[in-house]
Amino acid sequence: MSAIAIDAASKAALREAREDRSDFSLPFVIDQSRLRGRLVRLPSLVDDLLRRHDYPAAVERQLAELLAATAAVAPVLKAEARLTVQLKGDGPLSLLFADRDPNGGLRALANLDRDRLAKLEARRSTQALDFAALLGQGHMALTLITREKPYQAITPLAAALTAHFRQSAQLEIGLRLAAERDASGRWQAAAI
Repeated sequence: MSAIAIDAASKAALREAREDRSDFSLPFVIDQSRLRGRLVRLPSLVDDLLRRHDYPAAVERQLAELLAATAAVAPVLKAEARLTVQLKGDGPLSLLFADRDPNGGLRALANLDRDRLAKLEARRSTQALDFAALLGQGHMALTLITREKPYQAITPLAAALTAHFRQSAQLEIGLRLAAERDASGRWQAAAI
């Protein structure tokens, strides 16, 4: 059985983060394999950012997950780079944007048509609105800005972020995202 290698300082940071809602990004390696990864948890940042806007819950969830994904994927590409992810579609949610600067700072925003969203919610009253229903058809633009030169890739929305990395960056990645409100109503998001 393989063990996950986490250094003592990272273990201490993880324990502290669990207790005080700290944001963290923790790299890990699974012994005896080439598998490496990153666990990201963003309770403070996501909640602070979403409280500044008046987005509906379905949009907040998508934006929280995009922030977690951007935080998890950016260090894999280049530590000293800015990563911008833009999802544009023809649905009621026409834009999701997340950006990670070279120092790890994150920002995000969404653009939506509230009338179209209300009509969609009324038609699907018993079903949660997912990514495809909110964004519709469109594309994802991924921009990586390094000191050397910028790189941009544009793929259809139907192609997942992981599919983009398999094809363009030739990285085999798996990505799991979660975003929800905790018992006190504060947003939190995570990625692995």
